[in-house]
Amino acid sequence: MGITITNTYGTAHHVSEDHPAHVTSCDYYRLPLVATIVPGNPGYEDMVDMLKENGHDTRPEGYGLIFLESEEFSATYFGSIEQIEQYKRENADGKATFDASQGVLYAQWPHGKGWDGFLPRTFWNVQARGGIADGVGLVTAFAHTETPGTEVVVYEFEGTWRPGGTPEQLITYHCSVNCTTGSSLVTA
Repeated sequence: MGITITNTYGTAHHVSEDHPAHVTSCDYYRLPLVATIVPGNPGYEDMVDMLKENGHDTRPEGYGLIFLESEEFSATYFGSIEQIEQYKRENADGKATFDASQGVLYAQWPHGKGWDGFLPRTFWNVQARGGIADGVGLVTAFAHTETPGTEVVVYEFEGTWRPGGTPEQLITYHCSVNCTTGSSLVTA
């Protein structure tokens, strides 16, 4: 039986039974980035390596991409360019849906060679929209799964894993009961 948590925005998130701080999927996502990549794009060969490694590199013409995100989870969809172009046209009013069964969905946003120059650096909290500073502040909170009346607060910040390291965009959480705090890299 899976565990589901609901965040302050009302979105149900599903977590691992073995590790309740590890979100595995959610019911609704934002689609902040819709794009295409084709052979000849800078870094294309590096970008499709993950598809090749899993036997999913099946579109020699390139791929349509949808980057999905929620407060605690992200995913990347690889489909046909035609499907993505149709989605963009139909989403002019912001109400379109897409059929994820037509392509391949990977947990997390990709990173590394090819991807780092392609994906924009994004933050949940943006100073221009009232955040304390870009990338600093509360992301969400949800009811603790074991202790009634308490909650888990999720927030983002920029920091390093170790002294002298390169600052990165990080997410961490804190429980209002006696529990362990954890951190993870934001994949967006």
